[in-house]
Amino acid sequence: MRNRLWMGAALFGFASLAWSVQQLLDLPPSASSPSALAGEVLALSSPAQSASSQQSYEPSGDEDKDGVINANDLCPGTPSGQSVDGNGCSSQQNNNASCARSRNLTGNRSYQVTLKTHDNMTNSFQVLEPTGFNCANRANGAHPLILQGHGYGGSRSTSGFTQERNAGYTIISIDQRGFGSTGGTVRTMDPEFEGKYLVQILDWAEKNLDYLAWRNEATGQLVARPVDATSVAGGSNLLVGAIGGSY
Repeated sequence: MRNRLWMGAALFGFASLAWSVQQLLDLPPSASSPSALAGEVLALSSPAQSASSQQSYEPSGDEDKDGVINANDLCPGTPSGQSVDGNGCSSQQNNNASCARSRNLTGNRSYQVTLKTHDNMTNSFQVLEPTGFNCANRANGAHPLILQGHGYGGSRSTSGFTQERNAGYTIISIDQRGFGSTGGTVRTMDPEFEGKYLVQILDWAEKNLDYLAWRNEATGQLVARPVDATSVAGGSNLLVGAIGGSY
């Protein structure tokens, strides 16, 4: 299981774990990178797996078990139980913007995604796209991800974040467990429940939003999305930040 850094004290109401944390302001300067929002957003390295535990990518395999081999699957990570087309894409995945497939790149959309969790609940969140896509510079950090969480008793946001989205950020606003459209009872950030729900969202973002920014944790350099779209401890990681209310 992945051991990510998704934490921000402002988002989840308790201290973040002792991994490398820096403001997006400190990212390597690039004309194509989003404007930094100093003091608002943290760039969190998100080590997913140790190198020894990472499953190797097999082109002839079928990682998401949708009936389409990895080499031909344009939509890796299809959630279990969803029907797919000949490209391995479900109707929900075909709704996502994709630089690789030149699909749905108008930008500025807001749409809900729901996943089935390990304990058979609904995990609900909102994707708020940047106002425009810069596919040519996605390997240069054009579109980092921000996770946004609500305070106790709240629910996900379906609009807003104009400054961040104009600067190129993608927002995923979460219905935390037991709130909004996410099922289950509130357990105040139990790693076996709320924690696993958050990991599931980050897994989904890696596999389904091919325009997001990645960074190599060994070198600190922005990099292209890996072919298997999987974060690796000490290697390429999805670049994620966190903002939100006290939980």
